Amino acid sequence: MQTIDQPITATGAAADLAAGANAYFVVGMLATLTVRLVDSSGAAAPPSGLGNVAAWRFVLAEDWDAATVPCYRTESVAYDPGTATWIVPLTATRTEQALKALGKKGEITIGCELVGLPENGTWDKPAFVLQWNAKLRGRRDSDGSPTPVDPAPVTAHAATHASTGSDPVTPSSIGAAASTHSHAQSDVTGLADALAGKAAAQHSHAQSDVTGLAEALAGKAAAQHSHAQSDVTGLAEALAGKAAAQHSHAQSDVSGLANALAAKASAADVTAIQGVIPADASATNKLVTQSNVPQPQLRYALVEPDLAASGTTVSATLQDRAVNAVTLASTVTAATFTFPAPVEGFARDFFLRLVIEGSTVPTISFLESGGGSLEDAFDADDDAWAEIEPGVNVLMFTETSQEAAS
Repeated sequence: MQTIDQPITATGAAADLAAGANAYFVVGMLATLTVRLVDSSGAAAPPSGLGNVAAWRFVLAEDWDAATVPCYRTESVAYDPGTATWIVPLTATRTEQALKALGKKGEITIGCELVGLPENGTWDKPAFVLQWNAKLRGRRDSDGSPTPVDPAPVTAHAATHASTGSDPVTPSSIGAAASTHSHAQSDVTGLADALAGKAAAQHSHAQSDVTGLAEALAGKAAAQHSHAQSDVTGLAEALAGKAAAQHSHAQSDVSGLANALAAKASAADVTAIQGVIPADASATNKLVTQSNVPQPQLRYALVEPDLAASGTTVSATLQDRAVNAVTLASTVTAATFTFPAPVEGFARDFFLRLVIEGSTVPTISFLESGGGSLEDAFDADDDAWAEIEPGVNVLMFTETSQEAAS
């Protein structure tokens, strides 16, 4: 006779099979079940409070309905206090209820219950209860003998049960579920109870639900926070070597600034005069350069004429009674300057501050507003513009004709 050893661990009435336990009962098999209480390490853990237990009952049942006849029940249970072991004879497990519960399944989950009856007590008021789950397996053998049949009739008969045959077999006709089907929670033994102890798929936790979370967060800074300079290692030393956001510099602090300014014209270089009348009143119009002009009598406004560019050639119209500031880039090869148009009764008087950035002086041309050359309005013998050099050049033009000024 086979012995089925089931060591179990228990918390109150609820118990679980320990590691290595034989979880299987087989319908109709004669066997002896031994049940032992053990702790998590597998050591014996004898129960207490069994002094008033007068009798024991063991039950195998498919469900929790007390009105349903169980698959197996016996009151021939012995308890050995020396080994803390219950000995249960399994002598008649091939019952109608067990076969019905199994159906055509190979095995099912079966509930086990061990009950202690107090002296002068009743089974509905037990003094001790242990409950755990095991497995009940069916048998492949039966009492009948196989009957050989001719293969041909079987084949022919089987065809009648095909989906296109005269007697098709459907899931409902043989009590089977459709290949695609569903179950309510109540159809799955223990599922509702198992789910009751689970959290919803979407759920949240308070800090107190997470062990150590509050303590861990207490040592963290808020998402929005600030620091003093002393909190950042080396920050004060790094800032000490920086200039303030608002600060100034002496010329000597800027490399090359003093030399660059020394090469620029002074304020006096860009001062225009109201008019210069030569000593010889009968002299014709002539070009007057800074070297032969007296100190200015009136300061003119500084203007920057628009430069029209065509390739490396530029042109501009100068403005009367103004300081015309023009800078020619090093790429300019030729420049044409047109004088302002004459106004009856007024002598033209203007100033040109010409900066040449390249090392070579471009071809410089001066034209009257009507398109005539400079010789048409100014003394052709006065070629002061021919002295133009790279860098800053200051040219002053004054119309000295009494007729133009009258």
